[in-house]
Amino acid sequence: MPAPAPIRTAISAPFWEGLERGEIVVQRCAACRRPVFYPRAFCHHCGSRELSWHALADQPVLYSFSVADVPVAPELADQPVQIPVIVEIADVRLASTLEQVAPEEVRIGMALAPLIVPDGGGGLLLKFRPA
Repeated sequence: MPAPAPIRTAISAPFWEGLERGEIVVQRCAACRRPVFYPRAFCHHCGSRELSWHALADQPVLYSFSVADVPVAPELADQPVQIPVIVEIADVRLASTLEQVAPEEVRIGMALAPLIVPDGGGGLLLKFRPA
């Protein structure tokens, strides 16, 4: 059973379009200059609606992780181990999964590289792998 595909909305469309170009893009608030992620209609820091999209060019690093020996969702039952992660890139933390690494090799602070993969429904998913 394939995992459910993310839902692309008018607000989140630029994020998905960025992945199609091989970029990770997030919103930045014009009023307080802070990054805004996940995509939304207003800044969760100051309430401004003046948001624009910017590519993140910094090196992603592993902020936090877990190792799930039991599937975290029925759709992932075919994967023996999942590694859910929080990744930090340029003051933005985002949830994802870590691929192409054994759980015992994972370390907080390790450098990561984006891994943009098809979601099985015609879209893309942002995952990470060791750099």
